[in-house]
Amino acid sequence: MDVLLAERLKLEEIGLKHIDTFDKLVTFCESFYKFLLSKNPYSRGNDTKYRAYSRHSRMYLFVLLKNFRCEQCGMVNTQRALNFHHINPKEKRDKISRLSWLEPFNKSLTEIFKCRYLCDECHYQEHLKMGDYYGYFEVIDRWRHTYIQNLLGS
Repeated sequence: MDVLLAERLKLEEIGLKHIDTFDKLVTFCESFYKFLLSKNPYSRGNDTKYRAYSRHSRMYLFVLLKNFRCEQCGMVNTQRALNFHHINPKEKRDKISRLSWLEPFNKSLTEIFKCRYLCDECHYQEHLKMGDYYGYFEVIDRWRHTYIQNLLGS
């Protein structure tokens, strides 16, 4: 229950004081999502771009609810989504990016409340603490290394 209270305080922080129940939050998200979809510049005929815009709009909404701020270090990044880190990995249903598209808002929001919103470095440090370094983050490090090599032309 205190997770919902913490999320409510975050909502108040970004000016959404009128949202005091989970049902109101779901209604707000659905309405705002419909508004964002009404601004979709792509027609349904261009299905790939239309769906991509829809997915990005939904993720934008979830990131907005987290105030674009890393919950550990406070870094703000409005240009790209940070990482949703499940507090208890045993309760994880799926990746937030996948759930945000496949599930109705009430299920997606429930899953988001099981997560902390972290920047890359804090997310990496959380996985280090969990003894989870090898695997996922090793791949990310390699991608970044390749990216930097390409940038430098070496």
